[in-house]
Amino acid sequence: MMVIDEIFRMGLKHIKSGFPCEDFAISGYMDNIKHGYIAISDGCSGSNGMTDIGARLWCMAYLNTLKKSNIDELFLDEDFVMRIMNEFHKITMLPNRYDETASLLMLLANENNIQFLIFGDGGYAIEKNDGTIELVEFSWYKNKPYYPIFKLEEDKRDNSELMKYFREKDIPIMKKETKIFKKKKKGLSQYTYDMIDKNIKGYFFEDVEFGYNKIISVKKEEVKSISVFSDGLWTVQKESLNNIVEEIIETKENKEYGFLKSKIVPIFENWHKTNKYPLDDFSMGKIIF
Repeated sequence: MMVIDEIFRMGLKHIKSGFPCEDFAISGYMDNIKHGYIAISDGCSGSNGMTDIGARLWCMAYLNTLKKSNIDELFLDEDFVMRIMNEFHKITMLPNRYDETASLLMLLANENNIQFLIFGDGGYAIEKNDGTIELVEFSWYKNKPYYPIFKLEEDKRDNSELMKYFREKDIPIMKKETKIFKKKKKGLSQYTYDMIDKNIKGYFFEDVEFGYNKIISVKKEEVKSISVFSDGLWTVQKESLNNIVEEIIETKENKEYGFLKSKIVPIFENWHKTNKYPLDDFSMGKIIF
C-alpha cells in the first residue's frame, strides 16, 4: 500500500529577511479516484508580490480539479491543465497577477502508474529497488520559468509581451538535467551513492506549453518511491549532491503518517548547525510504494 507525505520549509534568505515562505505543498489519497496525489508550488520571489498566497491557490486549484474528476479523466494532459486553470480563475482573489506567479508540480499515482506534470522549475527523483536513484532537475533559460498564470492570462494585453518572449525563442527554453546515482557499499555496514550517468536535454516552448508530462510504470520500472521537489533542493549549501541523495531521497524512514516530516525536520536542524541550510525555500512530497 502506498504511503504519502509532504513538507515545506523556509529557506535561509527568507529567514534572514523576514519574508514569508513562498513554497507550499499538499498530499493525500482520494477515494473517489483511487489515486494518491501531491502538489508543490513555489512562488516567484522576484515578482515582488504575495506569491506565498498564490502558491497555495495553485495547489488548491489542482486539488479542486481532482475532487471533480473521475477515474476516466485522470490524465494530466492539455484538457486537465485547462481545467486547473479554470479552477484557479474561480478561487483567486489576489489583487494583481504578480501575486500569482508560482510554479506548479503535480503528481498522481496508484499501485501501477505514476503521472508527473510540471509548470516552472523544480524536479523529481525516482528510487528503484535495484539501488539506483534518478534525479531530474528542470530549469529555464535566463532563470525565467514559464508559470501557469502566463498560460491562463495569455490573451490579456499586459501579458502579451511576456508570452512573446516565450513563443519567439528559437532556442531550447527549458532544460531537463538527469543524474543517475547508484548505491555502493562503503565499508562493512555503510553505503554511499555514486553518480554513474548524466544527460541534459533541451525543450522548445511548443514542447512544454502545457507543462512537461511523464508517465512511469511502477511495476515495470520496479519503483520503490518517487519524490518531487521545488528548486530549493538544489540550493543546499556546502553539501554534495551525492550526500543530499542519500539523506533526502533514499527511503530509510518508517511507513507511518507524517513519515517525511519526521525525517526532514532533524536533517534541517543539523544543516542549520553546520551552515548547510538551503538558501531558497524548500518543498517536497514523497510516495513510497
